[in-house]
Amino acid sequence: MISTSNKFLAFTFIVAVIFINCHDSALQPETAAKIYQDGKCNGSALFKSAQGDSCFAYSFSNVLTIDFCVIGNCCPDSNRFTSTYSLTDDEITIKVKDTAPNLCKCLCRYIIHAEFYGLNSDSYKVICIDQTTNENKILYSKLVLRKS
Repeated sequence: MISTSNKFLAFTFIVAVIFINCHDSALQPETAAKIYQDGKCNGSALFKSAQGDSCFAYSFSNVLTIDFCVIGNCCPDSNRFTSTYSLTDDEITIKVKDTAPNLCKCLCRYIIHAEFYGLNSDSYKVICIDQTTNENKILYSKLVLRKS
């Protein structure tokens, strides 16, 4: 038989564990992100190839903001891409896919804008992947650093 004082100690221990877990999660918020196509067609993709073109820009203080280029079909030129992301340790992977890659015979350059909130580390490797042809083509692989 368990005494009343042992039950009280067990109850106190459980309450303390729950409080510590809740307190820790408040200190380390989950990462939230917004990723979307920013604007419409940004010029023909035929004039300047994305290969060798560095169209990757970021700022990183409280929020990590990333803009990068991706090539997509130009019909229609709004809401072309779906996107997903994953965060593993110090690596952020952003995957985009053209929603209708073969509607017409022209290609455009589009800007994808991403914002990440609640990041704890001061540096991340960011990998941007085009999944349109199911080949997982790496567009950019960059190290981003938080400004002091």
